[in-house]
Amino acid sequence: MRYAIIILLTQIMISSCTMDIEDFAEGREDIPEIIRDRISKSELIQKDDSIIMMIYDYSQLIPTFEIYDEAFTMLTKNHLIRFYMTEDGEENIQKIDLRECLSVKIKPIFKQRDHLTYHVEGEQLGSHWFSEKTKRYELVTETNSVYYGGASKNEKKLKEMNNLIIETWKKQDKYDSLRQIYRNFFDENDNRIVTDDVKISREKLQSLKKRIKPYSEKIEDKTDLLIIVRQGKILQVQYDYFEKQFNILEIQVENIPSDESEISSIVFYYIALTKGGREKLKMPYEYKTEFKKITYLNAEKIYAKSIEDILEKYYQQSEK
Repeated sequence: MRYAIIILLTQIMISSCTMDIEDFAEGREDIPEIIRDRISKSELIQKDDSIIMMIYDYSQLIPTFEIYDEAFTMLTKNHLIRFYMTEDGEENIQKIDLRECLSVKIKPIFKQRDHLTYHVEGEQLGSHWFSEKTKRYELVTETNSVYYGGASKNEKKLKEMNNLIIETWKKQDKYDSLRQIYRNFFDENDNRIVTDDVKISREKLQSLKKRIKPYSEKIEDKTDLLIIVRQGKILQVQYDYFEKQFNILEIQVENIPSDESEISSIVFYYIALTKGGREKLKMPYEYKTEFKKITYLNAEKIYAKSIEDILEKYYQQSEK
């Protein structure tokens, strides 16, 4: 087994003024040339965008000082972007479009020795329409996240980055109109306003949870949906008040993790990859994140009119 001492190093780079991609790529002494070239070639920054602040984070092995992973986070006038390399050299991108955000939340999530990590969550406008079924305006949002961090000694600069993210979001042209939409659906504590049909749907899910709890390997209650592990499958269950039915997303993966948050992420990654189920993935489908690999084997939508229908399909043997 190979042991290595890891040193976490962070360089905080801030431009004294806004710079465009040409300036950034053609040469700034405060940013390593290899990083300038990579950003230029990756085409992460559009010609009409510009970088406000950048954080370059990397790790080294002692005694070789070899860089074995690295990431850089860029705040531009329109986006928050994180570009990172996995251990096998694969490139990954996290991105939030600040122009379409209804809300932006930043919270510290991780601190280890001298390293800090922040989670930036941008809730973006998916669709907003008047529904004939519900006789009211409906809102679908899409949540994107960026995780970034650096050395604790640079905490002041990291907080400056957080402040700049919020300030940049509030300067967007559609900020006021998007916030008005947001306030029609969320209260002053940023909780979604609960309508009568939502209350009834939640009650249906709680009734289902009570019935299946003795027989399910795992049940995670997400308030408006249940995530269940049963018979080697991951089930996301919701109740549609207007259609009077349970909507079930049944997912099979190569390996089901034991951690509940990892199980949930398998479902949420699938929903994001299929744009809310509007698109299909060619199975088996392999998806790599910064920390793990997920192999999807199959996914299917199933509808059940009653709790009894769900019990019959997934819990028949247990009930007998």
